[in-house]
Amino acid sequence: MDEAGVYYTYTIYEGVNAHNFTKPDGNSYYEKEAMMAWDDMLEFFNDIF
Repeated sequence: MDEAGVYYTYTIYEGVNAHNFTKPDGNSYYEKEAMMAWDDMLEFFNDIF
């Protein structure tokens, strides 16, 4: 990504050690962090559209 000159962000949510933390029926759901990720996604879409 760096070599291609692509703008990107990488967000780490402290204490979340699972890939499916946004899936409510998953066994490693983190509601607070899932909402933070949702808000980040909406902000990203607002920036590009």
